[in-house]
Amino acid sequence: MGSAPVGPDPDRLNPAPAYFTLAEDYGLQDMYFATPSNREQTVDEEFRSYALGAPSPPGTNMLKFWEVRD
Repeated sequence: MGSAPVGPDPDRLNPAPAYFTLAEDYGLQDMYFATPSNREQTVDEEFRSYALGAPSPPGTNMLKFWEVRD
């Protein structure tokens, strides 16, 4: 008796981008990823987002946050 063939693991074929694990890596409960829109931000909108965004908590390792894993 033979067993049914096993297909490829879908997670290996289409792995999630490394940044998807940032919330888990940093213990964040409220991180979400917006759905991309067909419209780019204006310079003013991008600046407002940067300037009015919440600051990182003291002790945050900014280089570690932006580290990219393969």
